[in-house]
Amino acid sequence: MKLIKQTVKKEIKKLVRTNISAERRFDYLRLDKNERLLPFNKKDLKSFKLSISDDDLMGYAEIGNTYNKLAKFLKIKVNQLLITAGSDLAIKTVFETFVDNKDSIVIQSPSYAMTEVYGKMFGSRIKRYSVNNDLTAKPSDIFNQIDKKTKLVVIENPNGFVGNMFKIYEIENIAKKLLSKNVLLLIDEVYFYIENSFFDKKHFLTKYPNVIISQSFSKGHGLAGVRFGYLISNSNLMHYLKKVRPIHEVSSLSAKAANWVLDRPKIHKQFQFSQKASKKYLMKQLSVLKIKYKMTTGNFFLIFAPNFGRTKNLAKKLKQKKILIRRPFEQKNIKGWLRICVGGLLESKKFISALKNIL
Repeated sequence: MKLIKQTVKKEIKKLVRTNISAERRFDYLRLDKNERLLPFNKKDLKSFKLSISDDDLMGYAEIGNTYNKLAKFLKIKVNQLLITAGSDLAIKTVFETFVDNKDSIVIQSPSYAMTEVYGKMFGSRIKRYSVNNDLTAKPSDIFNQIDKKTKLVVIENPNGFVGNMFKIYEIENIAKKLLSKNVLLLIDEVYFYIENSFFDKKHFLTKYPNVIISQSFSKGHGLAGVRFGYLISNSNLMHYLKKVRPIHEVSSLSAKAANWVLDRPKIHKQFQFSQKASKKYLMKQLSVLKIKYKMTTGNFFLIFAPNFGRTKNLAKKLKQKKILIRRPFEQKNIKGWLRICVGGLLESKKFISALKNIL
């Protein structure tokens, strides 16, 4: 069609995206997308429902109070913060602000799909570094991909697929090296608060003015359906990031849900406790079954399944038992590994029971 040929950007024409599935995932035990499966306390959830007013549905969000609460939680200044509709749009905001056509960006393979999509949307050249056979990566793996056109390096800490995580001193080493080359570093930390504690972001952002951090409430707080994320950076970079923000960053309901969780730190602590208990159970059971595994600091773990024929067979058999897991990895270094979400103890027991029946 001539209209399509003359109007659609060439970068968009080249993109390959998966179709939206009409399958009802809520009918399954969902261990495929790293969502929270632990139900909220009924009393807490009731308090949230009762707090919703007509204005929350009819009006645009008033998020000044949310900015103040979140900045206090993160121990940073409000001018170092930008709230977005999930970390997805946080990442997109970084690309919109800084990435030009033919710039190089460096990402890990595998990494969050939308990072690569945004890179291609803005016409950048994508360079990848892979994890080693032990599912780890080193700063040197990143440095080897840097060239004169590199504008941005993106690292997930921890990585949302294989769980590798750089230590703080390694992050500092990466930030320092990139700063000397005037390259930006975007650290995607959506899984960070599931196990990890705070580090001094205020000091870190002052020392390394090329660093931007993206986080969200989807994983660490278990609010994937809310779509609440944010960027953290120094005030100089934030000045430009805020130039491309939407007029209304998030919905009234998203802001209210964020306030609800921030006012109730026990919700986060209960989720962390549940994750810890489930991981302990899973490690014990997988060891008994003599299945090679890797536990991560995110809300997921990996199992190695080379003896199940193709790993797709295991995913297929689990689906027959109403359990969803992520499709098997195809990349060379991680073939045979399967990523599975850590639910509560009840969900973990259901998974182990199904696995025993398949074996």
